[in-house]
Amino acid sequence: MNSNFASKSILKSQLLSGKILMIAVVLLTSVIVQSSSAQTTNDPVLTDSTSGFTRVVTYYLDLKNELAKDQGDSARAEAKSLFMAIDNVAMDKLPADQHKVWMEYNEKLGYDAEHIKVTGDIDHQREHFISL
Repeated sequence: MNSNFASKSILKSQLLSGKILMIAVVLLTSVIVQSSSAQTTNDPVLTDSTSGFTRVVTYYLDLKNELAKDQGDSARAEAKSLFMAIDNVAMDKLPADQHKVWMEYNEKLGYDAEHIKVTGDIDHQREHFISL
C-alpha cells in the first residue's frame, strides 16, 4: 500500500512539475517573441521579466532535486530562494497577457513555497511541492 501511495505521489509530482514547466515555457516564449519583435536587446522591461521567470524555474527545479534526494534542510533553503524569486517577479513590467497568467498562479506558488521553507518535515514539504 505504501508503495502504491509513493507511486501515485511521484506521478502527481511529475504531472504538476510538467504543468509548472509548461507555464514557465509559455511565459518565457512570449517574452522572447516580444523581445525579437521589439528588435531591442537592451530593453530593461523584457530583461527584467525574463530573468524573473528564469529564476523561478531554476529555484523550482533546485527544490525538486533536493526533495528527490531527501534533503529537507536543503529543500527549505531552495524554497526560500523560490519564494523570493516568485515575490520579485516584476509584475508591473509584464505585458498584459503574461500578467494575467502570472496573477492566476502567483499567490498559490508563493503559498506553497512559504510552507516548504518553514517546515522541516520532508513529507509535508513534498505535499506542498506536489501542489506547487
